Amino acid sequence: MKIWYLYHSSFLIELENRVLIFDYFKDKPRRHGLTDGVVNPRELEGYQVDVFVSHRHGDHFNRVIFGWHYDIRRIRYFLSPDILAVPEALKSFTVFPDKTTELDDIQVMGLESNDEGVAFLIRIPEATIFFAGDLNWWDWEGESMEYRQKMQESYCKEIDKLSGEKIDIAFIPTDPRLGAQCTKGIDYFMRTVGADVCIPIHMDGDYTVCETIMKDPLTAPYRDHLVTYSKRGETLQLPHYLEKR
Repeated sequence: MKIWYLYHSSFLIELENRVLIFDYFKDKPRRHGLTDGVVNPRELEGYQVDVFVSHRHGDHFNRVIFGWHYDIRRIRYFLSPDILAVPEALKSFTVFPDKTTELDDIQVMGLESNDEGVAFLIRIPEATIFFAGDLNWWDWEGESMEYRQKMQESYCKEIDKLSGEKIDIAFIPTDPRLGAQCTKGIDYFMRTVGADVCIPIHMDGDYTVCETIMKDPLTAPYRDHLVTYSKRGETLQLPHYLEKR
């Protein structure tokens, strides 16, 4: 298994015969492919490629992904309900909150985002993966206490639905704009559900938050499960048991 950080909340997971791509949007510059954080669909022919879009925001969705089906015969799209005008030629599936899409070798369950769109719980033979999208504990300074309480309750409600799941890899927002509150979402997830590997997302290139997370006393009980990164196009350093899958 390899996990490539493409940018912001966009990642590519490469397995022996399968590739999963999440929230791809930054398609430039095109120089060296994945090492620059850019997907070249011609290099993925031969894989089963599953593309996930959690919602329509411009930092999570680029319609360029729909052109990939010209180069990849085995490609499927798992889309939030707010992704509209999807080309009929695509093999696409809308993922709704609290509903599960089941195909031959994959199960995809949606959770409701407290921002927009959905989060994904994905079960494949190789692993169980949780991708939060913009579902997070959005504790913004300056917002009303009513709003902040609503964000907490809605986030915790959705994460609690995962209780009892054995999750191998989780992607959880840790937006640096939240300041000292940026670890609240990842902390609640790891203490309530947990994952063998938890990867922070939604940084928009501000990688100082990775250091913040690793030094925050809150993360001490599960720090060995956190995997961080420092540049676009980086291959994440995974625990050995995941690398061997």
